[in-house]
Amino acid sequence: MAYPKTIPKLIEVKDSSNVQGIAYDPISRDLFVSYLPTATDKLGPLYRYKDVPVGTWRRFYKTASKGMFIWTHIRGKFAYAKWTGTGWKKEMALKRASAAVKKRKAQRK
Repeated sequence: MAYPKTIPKLIEVKDSSNVQGIAYDPISRDLFVSYLPTATDKLGPLYRYKDVPVGTWRRFYKTASKGMFIWTHIRGKFAYAKWTGTGWKKEMALKRASAAVKKRKAQRK
């Protein structure tokens, strides 16, 4: 499976147990994360997180632990899609989870 040619060039992440590469498109505000491959694959799964603010990207780029940052600041907060090799597979579960998080935040106010 090859990654799409339309994404920004991935920046290699060194010393990560989860993340292989990252990229950000400031125009679309899409964050791309390539996870480490399994033993049988050359390329790991690629995810596109939608509508990520540039400030979040900057903090993500600078953080020492990319995996921890994803778990605490990205997952569950942004809609995402997984690259299948032929197109982007939308993950509806995250959208529902994001809506639930927003609803809980609104109830706390």
